[in-house]
Amino acid sequence: MTTALCPEVPCPAPLTAPADGPALTAAPRPGACRRPRTAEVAIQLPADYRAFCLLYQETYLRYAQARVSEPDSSHAIVARALGLLATHWPRALTSHPAEVAWELLGSLFPRPRGAIDSATLSMGGCEVLYRVLPANQADAVVLRHRLLLDTHACADLMGVEPFTVTCRLSLAYRSLPKTFADCLQGRTSTPR
Repeated sequence: MTTALCPEVPCPAPLTAPADGPALTAAPRPGACRRPRTAEVAIQLPADYRAFCLLYQETYLRYAQARVSEPDSSHAIVARALGLLATHWPRALTSHPAEVAWELLGSLFPRPRGAIDSATLSMGGCEVLYRVLPANQADAVVLRHRLLLDTHACADLMGVEPFTVTCRLSLAYRSLPKTFADCLQGRTSTPR
């Protein structure tokens, strides 16, 4: 036997219509026609998805904070990315979940636009990297030099092999203006 979540509560029957006017219905007594409130539905997420989120959300948040200056925006971006991941979780499990999650997270950041001049380069910051480098190279630089992750931690977070991170960093160093690349690699104190 099943119990309905919201059983019908009968309302009073309509009154008979007077001869000289329209039909009237009895006003329900307070609470007579109300349906009982139902409890909020608790959505059960897969345990492996919850574990994944717990493992990566803090670093995702640090990365988002490096990319955007407003804490509320960084939280919203990470929450959105993990929400999207929940809808893609079955697909993520057939490949590499960290790679799928990283692609979803990266897709939520706007690509900076505009010309790069020496003043913009001297400001440094992540936005400059995303203006002059492909996103995957800029990501590697941000993780390695802003979040101070080692190559293996960067690779784990992005869902790629450590060799891929090393290649992306090398390409980034070659593509950046020399003084900026030297600064990232610790050869000078600030980009000029």
